[in-house]
Amino acid sequence: MLSVLSFVVDIGCGESKLEGALGIDLRVADSVDLVADGLNLPFRDGAVDHVFSSYLIEHYGHRVVEHVLIEWVRVLKRGGFLEIRAPNLRSRALLFVLNPTWHSIVQIFGEQDHLGNFHKSGFTKGILKDLVRSAGIVNIRDIFESYRGIPFIPRCIHVIGQKN
Repeated sequence: MLSVLSFVVDIGCGESKLEGALGIDLRVADSVDLVADGLNLPFRDGAVDHVFSSYLIEHYGHRVVEHVLIEWVRVLKRGGFLEIRAPNLRSRALLFVLNPTWHSIVQIFGEQDHLGNFHKSGFTKGILKDLVRSAGIVNIRDIFESYRGIPFIPRCIHVIGQKN
């Protein structure tokens, strides 16, 4: 359990950040405390208690995702938490097949309203958990959030685990 004095970072916070976290993003916004790339964080090894990232990992190309995760784990303290939320590509593809709309396409490929807002990779829960595990995270659990109340369609992937 994190204490009040925990150092929490929200990487890719955009317009809103996790309460109590240091907001990190490539773009300047009211919620951004530090302009930096999640691939090259300006922290020493083991400096952070909790790395949180919501809907960012898919904006990195599939060739660098492993490097991004290694960087996020590098800054974590031993026993620190890595928490990631990302679109579930399997769910988004299913929703597109069931209802092929422009909105469904945007959900798969990103808003594309600025240079950083393109989805360059996609994940299923299993793929993301394997990547996180290979970066040094253990005790990984997933948090299920249903899509519009449909109990068998996940809204997103939400995983949390600890640095070994």
